[in-house]
Amino acid sequence: MKNCISNLDSKINYSFWLAANKKLRMSDQHILELQDLFLSRGVHHIAAPSFKEGRALLYRFLNALNCYNHIACATNDGRTLKKTIFDLQKHMKSQNFFDKKNSDKRDVFFAEEFKFDFLWIEQSQSNYLQCLIIEDALVCRAMEQQLPIIILQVNE
Repeated sequence: MKNCISNLDSKINYSFWLAANKKLRMSDQHILELQDLFLSRGVHHIAAPSFKEGRALLYRFLNALNCYNHIACATNDGRTLKKTIFDLQKHMKSQNFFDKKNSDKRDVFFAEEFKFDFLWIEQSQSNYLQCLIIEDALVCRAMEQQLPIIILQVNE
């Protein structure tokens, strides 16, 4: 599989930073900007104070837009995702995709079974290296399918 990560910074839209406050109050302009992020193909970046707040924002917009049927998330945060979200990280661990000897099996999964129409990747400073292992495959495949990819970054 080709290496997409080397040029990833030039492909990421760093357009939204979620302010750290208890109440998620957004102006109409913020809502329109986020709507564009969720509906635009390519890699987008949202920074949030925590996974909890970032997920709340993602769930809120995904539910409001109601236009995606197969949503996937790559996370190693301990909290359970909603039942409608496919947990890629959990699946990849269960299939032992992080082991180099299973790279062919992983490539087959991304080539033949990766049928999602929206993807988000949760990234923190503590899981940054593990995210890089899977981001290449995820982002390459998602970009081939021309779907929205949100990288949710927190400082936890």
